[in-house]
Amino acid sequence: MTDVRAKLAEKGLSLPVAAKPLAAYTPATKTGNIVFTAGQLPLVNGEMAKTGKVGAEVSVDDAKHLAEICALNALAAVELVAPVDSIVKVVRIVCYVNGAPGFISQPAVAKDRKSTRLNSSHTDISRMPSSA
Repeated sequence: MTDVRAKLAEKGLSLPVAAKPLAAYTPATKTGNIVFTAGQLPLVNGEMAKTGKVGAEVSVDDAKHLAEICALNALAAVELVAPVDSIVKVVRIVCYVNGAPGFISQPAVAKDRKSTRLNSSHTDISRMPSSA
């Protein structure tokens, strides 16, 4: 098993505490050896890190950082139902980008959360199906 927290620390990141659901849903559910996570918001300590539309109030660079927060929050949600160090493979990532009218660079925002900054030695999340 890989020490995910150590890998994140090497990159200046840390696994947050899973956010409490904002509505009636489960942040993650496990069936067999597969974990599905609910959609994640860019919550930091229970507060939205930033709001607005990309291409208007939110820059692409800020949106990339917010997507990274969402990815970390997804890992924290996994930890609610299974040890995060037991992740063998990430099967699919979906990244919803709230873009201003005319904004067409959603893949640029989503691509960054798949960067090597969040990759670990056991899971290359840059080589999987994804949607943005």
